[in-house]
Formats: sequence, C-alpha cells, structure tokens
Amino acid sequence: MTNDGSLHNGERNADWHSDVARVIVTAYNTCSGQNSGNTLISRLRALPLILLSSGSWNRAPTDSNPIFFPRSQGVLIPSGISISLVDQSASECPNRKTLFRYLGVKDCTVDSVIERILDYHSSFSRAFNSDIIGHARYLFQFRDRLRVDLRERLWLSRGNGIPYERGKDIYAALPGDVELRETLEGCENIWFLDMAHFEGLSESKACEFVGWLKNCTGVATAPRLSGINGSMHSNFRWIMNNKGNQVLRLLKKYWGEYSVQLTQAIIQDIQSHRVSCSPDGTANFIQLYRTFLPLQNLVEESRRFCGASVCSFLFLQDGQPTDWRFLERFGVRLADDVHFYLWILPQNAFQQDCTLEKAKALYVRIQERAWNDREAVRSSFRSRVIALSNVWKRPSECVWDDSEFTQNGLHLQSKTAIRRRLLSYVPRIEVFLTRILNLPNAGVRELLLDLEKLQREGSEDAATIFRIYERISGYCRSNSNDIRAAFNAAPLVYVPSQRLGQSSWLRLDECIWNRSSIKGKTALQPTLRDYATLFHRALGVPDVTMYMLVAELCSLSGEASQPAFRYGKELLRDLRRFTGKADESILLGERPCWPCRIRSGDLAWLKVGQFYVNDRQNLFEIFSNRVSFLDFDFDDSRPITPLLKKVGCKDFLSDRVGIETMALGRLEQDPRLTQKYRSRAQALWNQPRNPQSPQNIELLLQNVTVSIVSLIKTKYWLRDPATNANVEEERTADRSARDCALLTELPRQLVTALKIYNDGAEELVNPILDVPLQSLNDLLIRKGIVGGQLGSSQRGVNGYAADSEREERSRLQEPHCWDLTPPDGLVDLTPTGPSRATDTYSASNRARNRDRVLQFAQTAGAERPRDVVAIQVPPVVYTLLNETLRLPNFSAEINWTSTLRDRAGLSHYGEQEISDFTYDDTEGALTLLLQQYAHRNGVAGAPTWLRTIATEGPWPKYRLEVKSTTSQDASVPFYMSGNQYILAKRMEVSSPTPTEVYAIIRVSGLSALEDVADRRPDWKIYLDPYTLGEQGVLEFYAPTYTVTPRV
Repeated sequence: MTNDGSLHNGERNADWHSDVARVIVTAYNTCSGQNSGNTLISRLRALPLILLSSGSWNRAPTDSNPIFFPRSQGVLIPSGISISLVDQSASECPNRKTLFRYLGVKDCTVDSVIERILDYHSSFSRAFNSDIIGHARYLFQFRDRLRVDLRERLWLSRGNGIPYERGKDIYAALPGDVELRETLEGCENIWFLDMAHFEGLSESKACEFVGWLKNCTGVATAPRLSGINGSMHSNFRWIMNNKGNQVLRLLKKYWGEYSVQLTQAIIQDIQSHRVSCSPDGTANFIQLYRTFLPLQNLVEESRRFCGASVCSFLFLQDGQPTDWRFLERFGVRLADDVHFYLWILPQNAFQQDCTLEKAKALYVRIQERAWNDREAVRSSFRSRVIALSNVWKRPSECVWDDSEFTQNGLHLQSKTAIRRRLLSYVPRIEVFLTRILNLPNAGVRELLLDLEKLQREGSEDAATIFRIYERISGYCRSNSNDIRAAFNAAPLVYVPSQRLGQSSWLRLDECIWNRSSIKGKTALQPTLRDYATLFHRALGVPDVTMYMLVAELCSLSGEASQPAFRYGKELLRDLRRFTGKADESILLGERPCWPCRIRSGDLAWLKVGQFYVNDRQNLFEIFSNRVSFLDFDFDDSRPITPLLKKVGCKDFLSDRVGIETMALGRLEQDPRLTQKYRSRAQALWNQPRNPQSPQNIELLLQNVTVSIVSLIKTKYWLRDPATNANVEEERTADRSARDCALLTELPRQLVTALKIYNDGAEELVNPILDVPLQSLNDLLIRKGIVGGQLGSSQRGVNGYAADSEREERSRLQEPHCWDLTPPDGLVDLTPTGPSRATDTYSASNRARNRDRVLQFAQTAGAERPRDVVAIQVPPVVYTLLNETLRLPNFSAEINWTSTLRDRAGLSHYGEQEISDFTYDDTEGALTLLLQQYAHRNGVAGAPTWLRTIATEGPWPKYRLEVKSTTSQDASVPFYMSGNQYILAKRMEVSSPTPTEVYAIIRVSGLSALEDVADRRPDWKIYLDPYTLGEQGVLEFYAPTYTVTPRV
C-alpha cells in the first residue's frame, strides 16, 4: 500500500486509518508474545504512518526530529512555535494514538512548550494574531511554572493586523469597560490589548488574566503615572494639560496603585496642578497644595470670620471630604493650623466684611500658631498686612518705626509707619510684626525710596533733598551696594541752579565731581560739596581727568562750527591744570584737535607742527595773515604754554621768527643812557639767584656803552608749515617806535647778550633797569636783595619828583579821579571764626616766630620792609585761606609760592616767584566765596566777570599778593614793585571768563596778633588791581608804585 500510494490517497477516511492502526497494534502485540515485536516495529518506523498538524505524513520520530502529541497536561499546545505535533483529530483516535506511541511519539512537557514559546518571541518577524494570543493564554494557564520576567520577552497583540507591542506600552480594558478608553481618548500613541485575548473567558477569569498580564508583562489598567527616572509619565501629563478636571478623580480611583509610584518630582507636578475651588468646580483655579479640604471643623471656623460666604475650599466631585484625606500627600491642608488662618486672611469674604474685632481675633490666632513656622507667616504677609482700621497695606509698603525721619526733620512719604497706629488697639502686635514678620524700622532703603519719589515728582525742595543726602551719607559703609544700585537705576542726583527754574535731576553718568568745561557733565562739588562722602567716595563720581578732556577735545575734530571751536578752546584752557600722562600728551600731539585760524581767516583743526603760537604780539601782527596760528590771543596763549610744550609744540613765534636789524644812519653814543645802565651793574649782580652766565656780568655792565640811531630797518622771516617756504616781512621804525621798543625789548636783549640762562631773568632785570636811581636802593630793600631801612621819602604817600616820573605818575593817576563809589572787584573778607590751624602752619610752627610777631605788632603803623613783614603775615593769610575760607586742597607747602617762605620753617621755594600765594581754583571754592562776599556788600560789589565764572565757569587760577600794615587804617599806602605792576597790567581781566586773576590781599591791624588783643586783623581783597587803578579805586605812583586805596 505504501508502494502504490493507496495508503494516503483521498479515499481513505478516519475510520479506515483507525482500522489500519488497530490491525497494526494487534499484530505488534502478537509478535511481542513471540519475541518478534521489535522486528515489526522497526519495519513500521520506516513507513509514513503519522499524520502531523501541518497535514503531512511523517515517519516515526527520531532524537533529532521528535514528534509530540498536541496537548500538554490536557492543554492544547498553541500553534506557531517550532515543534512537530500530531494532528489533533488523529491523536484523539485511541487506535492511532496507541500506534503513534509504539512508533515513539511522546507528550510534550509544559516547560518545553514555555521555552519554545519564549524562543519564538525572541526571534520572529511575522506572526498570526491567533498564535500570539494563544501563547499568552497558554502562559497564563501555566503561570505558576514561569520563572522569567515577561516584560521584555513576550509580545502582545493589538489586533486588526497592527504590529505587536510589549506589555509596558499597552493598556488593558476589560470587555464593557469604556471609562479608561474615554479618559485616554485623544492622547497619541495609546494602544489597547486585543479583545480576542478574552474570548471564552468568564468575567472573573478575564479579570484574573488582566491582573496576570499587568503584573508579569507591564500592561496598564490605569493611566500611567510614573515615567522614566521617576518623572511623570507623558500620558498622565497629557491628562493634566487636557483633562485637568479628571486628575483628582483618577488619583482617588487608582490611589492604591498610584501611591507606591509617587516620587518627589511627581508630587511636585501634582501639587502645582491647578484645581477648582469654586462651589460648582468651574472657576477659581489655584494650585493644589494651596487648597484646604472642606472638612466640617474648617468650614465652621471659616464662617466665624467670613460669615455666610463660602471660602475657597477645594471642590470635590464625589464622596465625603474624609474620603479625600489622601490629598494631604500633595500639600492639601486638613488642620486649623497657622496656614489655615493665613489662608483666611486674603479671602475676599473676609476682606470685604472685615471688622476691627474680626481682625484682632484673626491676629490672635495667627500669633498663637506662628512660632513653629515663621517663614510661612512672613511669606504670607508679603501680600497683605493690616496697617489701619479697615485699611490694608503690604509689608513692602510699611515700616515699624520712622524715627530716622522724624528725628531729622523729615516726613516719611514712600511707606507707612504703623507703630503708633497699631499699638493703640492691638498692644501685643509689636512682637508679632517685628520678630515674626521682621518688619523693619525706616532706614536707608526708605530714604532712597523717598528720594526716588521726590525725583519722580520733579521736586525742587532742596532742603528736604539735602537732608536726605545727609542721612544717606551715614549709611555709606554699611549699605553701599543698596545706595549704588538705587543711584544707578534712577536719576537721583539733584543739582539746584542759581538760575530760577534750572534745577535738574541727573544720573551718575551725567556727573563729575569738580568743575570742568566738558559739556553734558555737571559738576557736583560747587553745590554738593558737603556730601562728598556720598557722591565722591561712595558713589564714585569721578574728578575730571586729563583723559576725559582729551577724548572730548579729539571728538570735536569733525565739527567746523563756531560753537565747536569755542568749546575746544574752553577744553584747552581746562587742560592746562593737568600734569597728564604720556598717553594723553601723545594723543594731543598727534591728533588735529587744536583750534587754529589759517591764512584765509577761517577756523580749522590742526595738529601740532601745523600752526604757530602767539607769544609775541608785535610779531603776530606782522604774520597773522601769512601763516596759521593757534586761535588764542597773546594773553590767552600764555596759560596754555606749558601744555603746548608738554605735547611737543616748538613753534612759538618768538623762537621761530628770524630777525635782522640794520641801522639806517650813524650810531650816536647817548651819555645819559650809558650812565643810567652802568649805575645798575651792582644791583643786577646782587640778585638773590645768582645768574648763570659765562661772562663777567659785573665788569661788562660797568663798562657798557649805549648808542642810539634815528632810523632802524628790521627784516623778519618765518617758515610757513603749509608750504615749507619762508615768509618774509621788512619794517622800518622811526625814533618814537625805537623808544617804545627800547622800553620793552632792552631787558630781553641784555639777558640774551650776557648769555644768562636763568628762568625769569627778564622779569628780574626789568624793574632794576626801569626804576630811577634815587629809588633803586629802596627797591632792592623791598625785594630782599639787600638789607636796610627804606628812605623817608618812600614811607609817605608821595614819591620822588623827577620830571619824567611826575609825567608817568600823572598818566597813571588821572583816570582814577572820576568816581569814588565802591567799584567792581572790592570784597571784604573779614574772618568770622577762630583759627584752627591743622596743616603746615600749626601752633608749633607759629611758636618759632612768636617773638618776632609780638615785636612787629608793637611797632608803629607804618609799612615794614617786605623781608620782615613776609615772616609775620603768611600765617595770618594762611589761616584765612585754609581755615576761615576752608579752601579745598590748600596747603602752605603747595600754595605759598614766595621765596621767603623758608624763613618761616618751610622748604625752599625753588621756582620762579610770581606772587605770594598761588591757588588753582579747580573746584570753584574761592570763586564762589568771593561772589558771596561781594553780594554781602551789594550786587555792585561783584564784577561782571566774577558773576559769570561763578555760575558758568571755568574757574581761574588766582595769583594772590599780600600787602599788610599794623595800622588799623586800611587806606595806608602800600608798595608794589615795578615787576608786580607789570604783572598786574599783563593780567588785566579783559575776558568774561579769565583763566588767571591777579589779586591783592590787604591785611590791616596786625597789632591784633598780640595775645592781649581783643580784636582781629581785617582783610580786603582787590581783584584785578590794574583795572581798579584805572577806575580810581587804587592810586598808583610810579616808579615804585606806591599804592593808595581810596575805599
């Protein structure tokens, strides 16, 4: 049958196969009794007698290719795994099953099936849903035999041909359970278990099956809460964001499952979830941790303070409030602790119907419970605090005590002081507000807030503002950061102006400390000098620096307007008072930042080396329209000469002009001039600073011969920087022009011929050559060159009577006889306080000269020689300038610029002497004081230029010459040297903003220096004495220039 194929043809039915199997089994049993059964079985094993589940016929199994029955322990082995199984219908036939056992077919063990299922799930690429479902059902039936975790080893079916998923990515909903599906509806990447898994299972068995899948494979039956690394799962976060009203219901329903999944991150996310606290659950959404559960005791307590109105308790969807106590895990409060009463405080129902008694009762409850959680109390009270009856204030709007203001004449405006207001009806409140809420007393922050309020209002109440500045100054050490932050954030610098309506509030970057010509910067020192600790030191308002001025000057080089050039000239005048650094000097020397007037008369910015400096007026008049000049006239160029030299400028007119003089006639010796200059040889030789010359000066001067000529021709030439060619000019001078030149040029020519290289030698020689012989000795005595007493003719008002001298005296005196009213420039400086020497002129230094002072004070009222008076007067004048006037940065070592100061115990002054004292008024202190004293004598007492520079600047350098007398009569004549007169004339104020001012300080009543004196010396200061001489206020008598004050 096997050979002809009739064994397996389609005509054979199950009964036929059963009969064949019965015959074979019977034969086997007969042969086994005759010991020939094995032979039969061997022959049968070679025949394809076993029908497999795949429908094929197979020979008997071998060790390498076993065949198993389709059930294991009565459970049908699922299909789809790699195992040969007998056809189920064939295995159910007893005869065939017996035959199959004889041939070697065996029952498969459960463990073997499980192993093959897991192997299959680790490697398959495609499978049938029925196979995957069968595998899960089989494993469920033998779940007690499993020894492995199925979460990453078993695939589950989503149904409908959708790819398979692990259990951790699938939700399982029992048949008929639609709530889970509705909750997650709309969420992306949500998959549910194929409902075919539950076919044939009872409800209880299905629940048991789902429970097994949940535990062993990670299938979820509730929205997943926990995600990776303890964070919230994306599915639950989607529910919070899109179906937030379901959060509390899900937490309650699945609390048993969720409670073990909570992490700190998840708790924080749920705490911050906003839930409804309105009765209908549709409004008033606040964070969960800030809510209170509507327990009965809390509701009743809230009604005591809020009346019938319902407070904002947490809205619960169902059940009793006690069923929701698990929400305490998320910060929902259940007790009537301090947090409950702090929660009552901002409730609208309480705020709108608050009475004094309710407020007091609430405070008592809060205070009784506050000590265990002070920070919570402080945090809650940052929003509101009771300040007055029926008035609510934030703590940021309140201070406890305002004595910082009331004790200093100020009224706190930015905040409310509540000490006096609350203590009257809540006596125990102080401890609560000061120790628990830490309500501060008014201090620097409140001062700054008041200042900000005044600034916002545009206040011009200078008295109040300055008192606030004074109080803030006291906090500069302890609260410097707060002060700087406030002033950097707002324009809190108040600068009053002397002009009506010109006060302003400025930012720190708009200010500098001392006066400067820089536009856009306001100097604070003139008006806020009393608050230097605050502005200059604590806030760092800078002094003007050379770098600032240079940078501002260089920025103007692109502007060609008249105002720009005027501004540049002001900056250069300001720069002259700085020593500077190499970088700034190099910058000034290399940049086209110098305002110049070119040949055409137009203004231009040029570099050093492209212009000349007018230091000789007569030469300037010759070449002014031929080459480019720095746009400063002769007087204005002198103060900036050191600055020009510092930056490398060498093009000074006097140094660059070549001069060739030719006499157009016969030279004639002049005996009178010859004798005049020979007689001064000894005086020139006795100068205190020995001239450095290779010549025998005394011998040359004793044998000098002076010749004159009636006509002189002079040729001048100068190189033009623009063309590098010489510009030439010829002039012819007649006798009158020669006489004028003789007066001004001879000292320079003499110093040049003698090769004297001392600085200022011309100014030393000039008065000696100019003074009449009969007054020469007195001049030498006054200059300290020789000792002795002044002649009697010089102690009176009148001088000598030589014809030429009378003519000169008449010329100087005549204009002064026109007006005797108090003129511009006369200022009374009588001191108003006692002396408190603290610098070089201390009591120990003055003690060295006490004997000479007493001796001097007891003498007559006549004038004394300068070498005697100079020892006595400077301590008095120093006290006036340094202590009475309190000039900043004033000291004897720096500002006493007389060569005689070494006789008073100071170091020797080795520079050229110009005046007794020199003071560069960089901060405007002396200028403003002079204006104030002038106003005290009436507005007419202040010259126009003084009022101009006091209000607009720039402030000048003052050359102060001291003239004194023991007489109380201030009109007693005093003496000026010819050199001093020339200096006064040269420094005559002709500009509305002078850069240097010459002044005479007249001290009278020196006898008051005696210890027994009950009065003090008097002072007057004569500003610009040359102009006062022209006005008749001072009368000058040449050539010794006896000066008689007329007022």
